[in-house]
Amino acid sequence: MEEMRTAPRDGDREEKMRREVREFVQAYPDVKPADIDAAVWQAVGRGETLTAAYRTRQAQRLQEENDRLRRQLEAEEQNRENRRTSLGSQRSSGEERGHDPFLDAFLSD
Repeated sequence: MEEMRTAPRDGDREEKMRREVREFVQAYPDVKPADIDAAVWQAVGRGETLTAAYRTRQAQRLQEENDRLRRQLEAEEQNRENRRTSLGSQRSSGEERGHDPFLDAFLSD
C-alpha cells in the first residue's frame, strides 16, 4: 500500500524534472549541464526551477560584470582628470633657460 502512495509522487517528480529540463533546453539550447555553476544547482535544490535559477545567476553575473566595468571606467576617468590637472614636471616649464653663472662657476671647479 505504501508503494502505491509514493509511486505517483516519484512519477510526478520525474515528470516535473523532465518538464523543467525541456523548458531550460528551449530557453538555453547551447548551455551544457557542465556549464551550469554550483549556485544554480543549489537554488534548484531549494525548489527553484532550473530556468529561473539559471536566469537569476546570469543576471547576477551581468550585474557583477557591469559593476566591474563601471569601477574600471571611473578609475580611467579619474586618471585622465589627474593627468589633465597635473602640474607636469616640476623641473622645467618647457622653456630653455640660459646658464646660471653661479652654478657654472660652482660646477667648473
